[in-house]
Amino acid sequence: MNVKLVNPLKPTNMATTCPNCKTRLSCGCQSRKASNGAKVCSTCIGKYEANLTLTKQKQQTGNTTGANK
Repeated sequence: MNVKLVNPLKPTNMATTCPNCKTRLSCGCQSRKASNGAKVCSTCIGKYEANLTLTKQKQQTGNTTGANK
């Protein structure tokens, strides 16, 4: 009898990388969801959110000055 062994189960999506800092995330507990829906690591979530807030404020300021001209 010729039996072909199948590869043992391997997690294919376990190790992801943070799109912000490119750190390899080996566990789901290291992943966080930002206010814009992006997945970032627990290390850079604060910096990422601060950058989002700053960008949003700049856009609102730019839109306000453009409307007043």
